[in-house]
Amino acid sequence: VPVFHNIALASFLAVSATQNLWWGVVFAVLVAFICELAAMLFCAHGDSHIDPPTVSLTVTCFIQPVLIATSVMQPLGGSFDFVPVVLLVIFAVGFPLLLSFLRAIPSAEKVPAAALDEAV
Repeated sequence: VPVFHNIALASFLAVSATQNLWWGVVFAVLVAFICELAAMLFCAHGDSHIDPPTVSLTVTCFIQPVLIATSVMQPLGGSFDFVPVVLLVIFAVGFPLLLSFLRAIPSAEKVPAAALDEAV
């Protein structure tokens, strides 16, 4: 079952800060990618569980204030803001390529089910 609370929360925060729906879409895509990346790194290729939605929210909650402080994310004014649209295009092209590369990496060794039954 997909988890969407992290996507909705990050998008809401971006739209609330800028009144620009494009920033909400950019952060939705960014959070989904970070969540997938965290799932690959910590769950599939690691031996522990770190909650991927929490990782994605934490990362974006650090990124967003930095973007606001550096005036990359600005409240919607009279003119159209092209920055989120450009970022969205870059994410749409770059993230699938990066994810396909990361999926090609073999996952961590799996413990056979028989060994788990013997341990119990």
